[in-house]
Amino acid sequence: MIYLGKDLEKILWDHSLWILSKRMKGKLADLRGCDLDGANLEMANLPFAELPSASLVGSYLTGANLRHANLLQVKLSGARVEGADFEGANLSGGDLSFSKGIGANFSDANLQYGNFVGANLAEANFKRADLQGANFKNADLSFAEMKGANLKDANLEGARLKEANFENADLRGTGFENTNFKMADTKFAISSDQISDVFTLADTGNTFPNFKNSPSNGRNINSTAKEDSSMDSISIDHGMMEEAYRGMIEKVKSNIHYDQVKTICRDRHGIEEVTEIDFERGDLVTHKEQIAVKLDFKISYRLSLLIDRSGNCTIANSDDNLETAAQDGPAHEDL
Repeated sequence: MIYLGKDLEKILWDHSLWILSKRMKGKLADLRGCDLDGANLEMANLPFAELPSASLVGSYLTGANLRHANLLQVKLSGARVEGADFEGANLSGGDLSFSKGIGANFSDANLQYGNFVGANLAEANFKRADLQGANFKNADLSFAEMKGANLKDANLEGARLKEANFENADLRGTGFENTNFKMADTKFAISSDQISDVFTLADTGNTFPNFKNSPSNGRNINSTAKEDSSMDSISIDHGMMEEAYRGMIEKVKSNIHYDQVKTICRDRHGIEEVTEIDFERGDLVTHKEQIAVKLDFKISYRLSLLIDRSGNCTIANSDDNLETAAQDGPAHEDL
């Protein structure tokens, strides 16, 4: 480990000069393997800097410019990186556990297998970032922008995703156990092998995300699964998706007994005698921020109308009612 001491100030100055002079003067900052634990690098100007395997544990990088920097396997555990700019940087294998990166910019960055356990990354920008295999266990990703990010095999166990945007993100193999999806905008680029995992979330009682432009009014979520021609990471097989949807609906339908339907008719609608029940169709919908299956039935029952001499109409659902009414006297006329 290299200790810089007062040399750090000169390195930062030379690097800024190197950037401003378009590499004609100054010198590229080479901080690879350096010990910068607890260093104050707020607003530091270090684009394209070399910091592989550097240790910045507990350092202050608020507002720093590290665009396209080489931060391979960097140690940033507990660091303050609020508002820092890591666009296009290489942080593969980096340790940002328990760091504070509210509003940090990681767009187009390489964050493969990064450690973000317990990090506060609310409002952070991960657009198109490569997060394959990254560990976000118990991290705060509220309002984070994950549009187009590669989250294949990432771990989001226990993460907070309030109103995070995962539009067109690759979530194949992503772990969501005990994850809070509340109000997350998840117009996913869902692949066929993700669907069973998504359904499992609903089965385990986790809060399921709203689908973009699909409020919980019984609207079919299939209408939101639009193909995005700009996607390169996933090829959506709509036929397999539809087959999975149908399979889920059939599974729920098979567990519904018609006696239950009759009970609902009697208790909620006052229909005592159902003569026929036919299943018409089923849809996947969102209801109260959870995924649900909507089953439509065609129900037939006998209905008698009674009209008294004054023209008032009443309803009787059985012949017993008609007989009782007849015994009471000429209170009605048969139609």
